[in-house]
Amino acid sequence: MTGRQTYRFWNKKTGFTLAELLLTVTIIGIIASLTIPELITSVQESQYKTAFKKNYANLSNVTNQIIEDNPNAYASWTNHNKVRDEYENYFTFLKTCNSYTPQDGVCWSIGTKYLNGASRGATSTDQNSMAVLNDGTFLSFHMNATLCQGGSISPCWGSVNIDVNGFKKPNTLGKDIFIVFITPTRLVPSAPDGFYGCDPQASSGRLYLGEACARLVLTNTDY
Repeated sequence: MTGRQTYRFWNKKTGFTLAELLLTVTIIGIIASLTIPELITSVQESQYKTAFKKNYANLSNVTNQIIEDNPNAYASWTNHNKVRDEYENYFTFLKTCNSYTPQDGVCWSIGTKYLNGASRGATSTDQNSMAVLNDGTFLSFHMNATLCQGGSISPCWGSVNIDVNGFKKPNTLGKDIFIVFITPTRLVPSAPDGFYGCDPQASSGRLYLGEACARLVLTNTDY
């Protein structure tokens, strides 16, 4: 068998037709279109959780230092700005916004959402006192009157909303925004308690809003 004949024989036995190649490429494209976005989302959510753990550790250390330096610090927190100012003694803030002033697009993202995709609205954070860290993290401080998370955390000095990537999307509770609480002894992460929750599929109460996801992230619990 000549070289030309050998090639023709091999090509007939093992080669692909143009139609077969196009079909293969199409199938690969469909699979990629279905799996790649999901993979990207998974990687991003992992990054958000890692960033939150870092921010929680830093904020927890500062909270412990505040309590050690002044066990009665809460007595001077007469408004939301006072809470932020207390933390500014230990953090370097790139920018701050006082409570009850326009903050969306300055110290906080416009159009934040709950975990189920519903709009959170400006009223959720416009009364808080804001700060922006050097790495772009947003902190939203709120002074509480002894109770946090509907009373399940008590006594409580205040709460902090942490947006781990600032203006970048998704700007959603339970994804890149998490809530933690300042107590007289330590920083406490929000956690499901039967009313506040972290289940976007739930249909009652506030279980689906993502207001209580922080502890699940810190304990590597899926939701």
